[in-house]
Amino acid sequence: MSEKPYYIPPFINSEVERICGEMWEIGCSKVGNILNFEEASYLKNIFGNIMKDYRPWSDRFTKYAETQYFLPAFGDQDQAFLSNIAGIDSRADLLLEKVLNNNILKDSLSLILGRDYKVWELSARRSNAFDRGLRLHQDAVGEFGVSVLLNDHFDAEGTTCFVAGSHKVKVSARESGAQDYLRPSIMRGFTGSMVGSAGDAFLFFKKTWHGRIKSRKKVSSDSLIFGLFPSGYRFKPFNIPNSTMQSLPNELKKLLRTDEGLTEDLDGLFRVLGETRSDRIIDLIYQKEHAVSSIWDYGPCIKPSFDLARRTYVNLRDSLRN
Repeated sequence: MSEKPYYIPPFINSEVERICGEMWEIGCSKVGNILNFEEASYLKNIFGNIMKDYRPWSDRFTKYAETQYFLPAFGDQDQAFLSNIAGIDSRADLLLEKVLNNNILKDSLSLILGRDYKVWELSARRSNAFDRGLRLHQDAVGEFGVSVLLNDHFDAEGTTCFVAGSHKVKVSARESGAQDYLRPSIMRGFTGSMVGSAGDAFLFFKKTWHGRIKSRKKVSSDSLIFGLFPSGYRFKPFNIPNSTMQSLPNELKKLLRTDEGLTEDLDGLFRVLGETRSDRIIDLIYQKEHAVSSIWDYGPCIKPSFDLARRTYVNLRDSLRN
């Protein structure tokens, strides 16, 4: 039995134990190389070609239904994003299956999330040249991230960054003021980054404050980003065509199918069914007894002053321009 509040089985793989420990302490962990360079390059080529022709973000919810499965890429000068990549290319599906079937990754997810979890979204992201970055934020309650680099990325710029330990702080990124006032250009000084070789995979709680550091590079960088939800948590699934579902390999089909392992609540969200152990790490990070104190706790007190200062500055600037 581990001294941590979560359970580690006897004789567990040392890599799995390391990953669980880093997830508990840091909120992010590098799994290591899951795809080889040729496999990562294949995915980069397939999805990257689609992301070249992206549409503006404003089209997403004005021209397409919220739960529509096959979507074009959306983006701006900073990034392009392609949702729902399973079912686009048969070889790509087998490589996505390879990631999700990796023994180290699956054993780690079993301890962190439990045996029962579902995939909400499988996506590809391109960070464009001279990307202005993305401010720190958090995603839905219970959401868990898997990321895979599709090209070598050894610099912190243009890749996902995170604030170590922020998955256990007492306030959210928005409540603390970090989301509004910590610009991507300065985040390099206090964040960790998902850097490594093509095919390297990372796990992270989407409760961990994460974003993307401003890039001064002339090249783009691609990665896969998966969104998972464990049993007991809720999300709204996409309407995957049955013909597409039937064409998927077994693990992808199991994780994406909505006709089993989910139940619809009255508000239209779907709850993941299955075993919910009391010592899952995903549950422990939301419990108050495991919250940690930090400088960010003072955010709710400081934020109103920042808001006032910003309004004063903007008003003064606009009056001088006029």
